[in-house]
Amino acid sequence: MCCRRARGRPAFGVLSPDDAGAQGWNPQRNVEVIVPATAGGSLDTTGRTVTRIWGDLKLLAVSSTIANRAGGGHAVADSYLNHRAGDLHYLCITSSTLLANHINGHIPLTYTDFTPLAVLLTEYIAFAVRADSPIKSGKDLIETLRRVPESLSLALSSAAGGTHHISFGLPLQSGGVNTGKLNSLRSVPQPRQ
Repeated sequence: MCCRRARGRPAFGVLSPDDAGAQGWNPQRNVEVIVPATAGGSLDTTGRTVTRIWGDLKLLAVSSTIANRAGGGHAVADSYLNHRAGDLHYLCITSSTLLANHINGHIPLTYTDFTPLAVLLTEYIAFAVRADSPIKSGKDLIETLRRVPESLSLALSSAAGGTHHISFGLPLQSGGVNTGKLNSLRSVPQPRQ
């Protein structure tokens, strides 16, 4: 989870002694938790869990809502948060896509533009095949795609250039797969609410 710090503030800005954050977070109006994806995924589930816990344990004296700002591999959510610099009523659930987007040139924002508050989870990326598939291991998958890259249909659940995409492609490239010839969908549309 991160929040946007005021421009010109150092990385420890929301925790510096002259900041309200140092005396304890005390929101005065609704807290909006920004989720950079559509409803139903891991980031959305995390945001909803956080707001549910706040409510169940009465940790906030104000309401909290979820704002799903999907699009552009987190660029929409990052930009939305960026326009609310210094307002601690806006928090964002994010992932290492924040790093990948800047490295790939998708957005000018980077981790230094935000203040990370907590690491809430670690998400593992995995390949999955049908139970009756002849592919039984990662080695089988890489060997099949190395021999005939077009032989399988592959799909991603996130935007091209994001961390899922990179973690999908790097092991294949390391195994000698010509990833430029893969029969893949760049991403799978997420269900709409």
